[in-house]
Amino acid sequence: MLPSDSPLLGVWSDGYLTAREGTKRRWTAKTLEKKGRAVRRLLEHATDGQIDRDRFVALPDWLARRLEGQGG
Repeated sequence: MLPSDSPLLGVWSDGYLTAREGTKRRWTAKTLEKKGRAVRRLLEHATDGQIDRDRFVALPDWLARRLEGQGG
């Protein structure tokens, strides 16, 4: 799901955040909660080249749980 090359994580993160902007109604502050806001900051930092690979490993599980909570 995530690129194995660290520099590509910034590009991937930028694309993910762009997609998020297009579906903002599903990403309200109420639905994001604390963990979601932390993930958003992680992605924003990655677009600036500040990549924390140790924290990125939790992202796929978070995304899967988020999709399950939205009914797919």
